[in-house]
Amino acid sequence: MARIPAIPMAHGITSWGRSALFSLVALLAGASTAFAQGWSPSPYGPAPYPVPYGNPYYGNYQSNTVPGYIYPRPVAPYMQGYSNGNGITYYYVQDQGGPNYYRHATPYSTPRPVYPTNRSTASSGYPAPANTPAYTERIQPTEEEALGDGRKPVVKFHRSPNEAFWVEGAYIGTFLRPMRTPVPLATTGSKFDASPGAIGQPSTSVLYGNSSVDFGMQSGARGAVGAFLDAGNRFSLELAGFFVLPGSQTYNIASDAGGNPVISRPIFNTALGAQGAFLNSMPEKIAGNLSIESKTEMMGLELNARYHAYLREQWHVDGLLGFRYLRLGERMRIREHINPFTNDFLKFLGDSVNAPNSLEDDDQFRTVNDFFGPQIGARAAYEAKWFTVDGFFKVALGATREQTTINGTTTLITPAGNQVANGGILALPANSGTFGRTVVGIVPEFGVNLGVDLSQHVRLQLGYSFLMWNHVVRPAGQIDRNVNPTQVPGSNTFGPLVGPNAPGYRFNDEFFWTHTLRIGLDIHF
Repeated sequence: MARIPAIPMAHGITSWGRSALFSLVALLAGASTAFAQGWSPSPYGPAPYPVPYGNPYYGNYQSNTVPGYIYPRPVAPYMQGYSNGNGITYYYVQDQGGPNYYRHATPYSTPRPVYPTNRSTASSGYPAPANTPAYTERIQPTEEEALGDGRKPVVKFHRSPNEAFWVEGAYIGTFLRPMRTPVPLATTGSKFDASPGAIGQPSTSVLYGNSSVDFGMQSGARGAVGAFLDAGNRFSLELAGFFVLPGSQTYNIASDAGGNPVISRPIFNTALGAQGAFLNSMPEKIAGNLSIESKTEMMGLELNARYHAYLREQWHVDGLLGFRYLRLGERMRIREHINPFTNDFLKFLGDSVNAPNSLEDDDQFRTVNDFFGPQIGARAAYEAKWFTVDGFFKVALGATREQTTINGTTTLITPAGNQVANGGILALPANSGTFGRTVVGIVPEFGVNLGVDLSQHVRLQLGYSFLMWNHVVRPAGQIDRNVNPTQVPGSNTFGPLVGPNAPGYRFNDEFFWTHTLRIGLDIHF
């Protein structure tokens, strides 16, 4: 089967030098079939006549030429020529068997037996053509002569349409920008402070928050399929996508059976206009545990049409016009469980919670960002004998749909059954619900790739890319620490609203980026 240009992800067209790798792989493997089938046609087109490997009539040209190739340009010092005296110049590739042996290499002309330049001794008993002079005048052909009609250094392909399809699969390791957590979510302090665990108290220190959540490297997969649409390999269509597996980070803290240490949920009390805190554990009063879980996942799809330009034989450039979709979904969940030691210290909807009863509250913040928009881009590639290096840049301009969902619950757990109230501590009726808006989205991306040919149809791909997204909402940024305790089901002051109806909601978005490493295989046929 004829060799299609190895163009992973429409990266360009493989140069004639790649055949050296195929030969080396076949020799090391010791597979005669690979040796016989591993050659590719010339990037200038298949040979107009069969040239069997090692045929004595045409010379042994293993070292410097490839079976089936037509060389439209001089390959000094092996390309030579002579004139037959009638104004016709013939070009030869010097045979490795000796300095005086030549093989006919004029594009699309009939091959002739190899013969020495001295007419008196012909190779293998085949005399030189009668119209050849007794001596050969060695001349260096001009570039025009060597290229022939229409054989300028412009890469062309001659292939059947079913030899222009590729598929790619890759493992990706992605680093997402850490999620900013701009407010304190858990503190510790002293039971002797006026408000244990409240921000600003002498013994208070932050256990979690005022920092960021780093998910580290997340594994995922990337795939692509593509095909050329024309015989000249100028236009292609490609569908690509990736998926980052969900990543999570969890913070857990718990007191001992006696309620040590103090663990608090800090707030700003809007009813009093002062810093405050809800206790999770306190010595001799209550014991509890607290869990803060953050999750993230990301995916994307793009459909691109490309126009390919070929500069000489090894430099390839293409431009793209397409459509891009991105999705970033994340969640932060804050849960706590509290067991009382002292009667009437813990409340639920204004009533005391005493042992063996207990209390749980749950705050959840979910965000989803969807980007839709057209994109443009370009890529430049250099193809050597057995590897390819390319760099790309693309930018999409469209719309980002930002959506936040907030809900909270408080549950009274008793031997007789559970009772659930609407609202936790940071997720209350005042800010619960789903909120959405659409903003202008800009998504630039750039990267580099290295391709290493493993065989005629398989290429190993190593890559790196950096993607940016101008506006996204993330869960921790949607938390409002301004809380009216009269609306908290587990508060000692639960009841009619006194003061501002808080917390509220407003969009707090941020700049987002990812680093992605990739390793995979590109199969083209």
